[in-house]
Amino acid sequence: MSKSDKTPQRILPPARVRTRTPDPAPAPTRTRPRIPATVVAAAPSHDPATPASPTHEYVGYRNPPKRTQFKPGQSGNPKGRPKGSVSMSTLIGEELTKPIKATIRGKTVTMSHRLAMIRRFIGMAMQGDHRAFAILIKLDPAARSEEPAAAAQAPLTAQEMAMLADFERRLNDDEPEDES
Repeated sequence: MSKSDKTPQRILPPARVRTRTPDPAPAPTRTRPRIPATVVAAAPSHDPATPASPTHEYVGYRNPPKRTQFKPGQSGNPKGRPKGSVSMSTLIGEELTKPIKATIRGKTVTMSHRLAMIRRFIGMAMQGDHRAFAILIKLDPAARSEEPAAAAQAPLTAQEMAMLADFERRLNDDEPEDES
């Protein structure tokens, strides 16, 4: 008896049988027949009344069929905007102008929602909130103006002139001279 005869044979589970799933149902056919595009080639002529390009009815991107286009004088929105409807910006503007009571330094004051929000943002920015600071900078009309500030228009002092001259001298010393 050999060693392989002494070890019991391992029984393996049956092999898996793979089955294919049935093919999906065929796509439904079009319920509406296609409209064939008729193409009539124009005879080459030198008559200006005859179009040089072929006449045809092309239906496709940005070219709807003539029968579905709006007729001259016909509106695409015949009823128009209903009366009394208000835009989102109008609603927000109305709500921001409504008064609110707030307590500032122990006193009750009446101010608009808009002013209360601005005061809140300024307080948050002064306490170190960087996002509030960035929003205020974007909203600040002085920060958005393209005109230079009054301080930038003031004449330079003697110390500032000396600093600029020193900077210019160092800048020129660092540049290699052209040896051509």
